[in-house]
Amino acid sequence: MADKKENVVTVPEVETSVAAVEGISKDSYAEILDKLLKNKENRVYRGIKIKNVLKKENDDYTRVTLVIAGNIPGYVPQEDGSYKIGTTSNIYTSSFAISAILKQNEDTAMMGNYVVEHPEIIPVLLSGATISVVQTNVSAGEEYHNPFTTRDDNDAYVSDHNFIANNIFALKLGKIGEKFVDKVLEKSVDILFKD
Repeated sequence: MADKKENVVTVPEVETSVAAVEGISKDSYAEILDKLLKNKENRVYRGIKIKNVLKKENDDYTRVTLVIAGNIPGYVPQEDGSYKIGTTSNIYTSSFAISAILKQNEDTAMMGNYVVEHPEIIPVLLSGATISVVQTNVSAGEEYHNPFTTRDDNDAYVSDHNFIANNIFALKLGKIGEKFVDKVLEKSVDILFKD
């Protein structure tokens, strides 16, 4: 029986050098993405299948953990509290990032604000979805700005250990997510045209 390699993300053999992404929040989504993708020090992974979605409510946003089929580079915590480059099947993002990606597609744009207002739907919406990711290496002590933020207070994030920033730039919903979008749209139309 041959190994099934569908939706498995491979890890490059050589680690690329560190590249910080400057705070460029005033640019359009397309311009920011173009800069990230053209940066030869970044790594791009396409067609990553989501196996599971976890969420955790924080004070001002919802942290989302995407458990993927396969592995991508990531820093893994060690027993002594340090971090070592390795591979991971977890991609961390937020409800705001998911919302922004949904808004880039006319078929899912209406779900953008809904996701932020109702983050509990994210695991269902992203069930079986496929994503593309661009990775940027960030060194310990280096300032990192979320390139896609629209907030005026785009404060730098500084970590005491090296990390890899994952930015999701494409999202294709799975069958369950597509059905969910249809249901939300149907419900919205019913509310709008209720006698």
